Amino acid sequence: MFKNITIAAISSLATLFSHAGYAEHVYVGASYALLDGCSTEITDDASIRSGYGRIGAYFNESISAEIRGGTGINEDQVGAYEISLDRWHGAYIRGGMFVKDTLFPYVILGFTHQEVSGSSSLWNDFTQTKSDFSYGLGVDFSLNKRISLNAEYIMHVTSEDSGAQGLSVGIIGHF
Repeated sequence: MFKNITIAAISSLATLFSHAGYAEHVYVGASYALLDGCSTEITDDASIRSGYGRIGAYFNESISAEIRGGTGINEDQVGAYEISLDRWHGAYIRGGMFVKDTLFPYVILGFTHQEVSGSSSLWNDFTQTKSDFSYGLGVDFSLNKRISLNAEYIMHVTSEDSGAQGLSVGIIGHF
């Protein structure tokens, strides 16, 4: 199901990008995230840093759709395991409202797919793949018509047996 949603999101964005009238509504960005996550394999939370990119388009002045993909930058030692975020990607809808032409607070909803692995010299290695509903809050701060800074808190994976959530900061270029 997640694969179908991702394909639909990519197709929708590609359709938007192909129309010259929407060219100024397309954006790309890069972000750095501090994520806390848990797994059924371990009892304590792991703290992982992640880098990710995004590409999106506005449908109107309040709603945008985007796809994101990233990977972990570090590994965290949790008990006997060395935990790493191998990769993640997702499709999201953002809805918000401009405040004084410079601030765009928003809510974000979507789906995230992630792969986490753990290795240990004492126990069996594991790889855990999860896809789940995602939600959060964020704000874009426009520096000018082409560049914005971004801060966001998002719950990427919210299932009972595993999860990942955290704060990210980034930069967005509007075209």
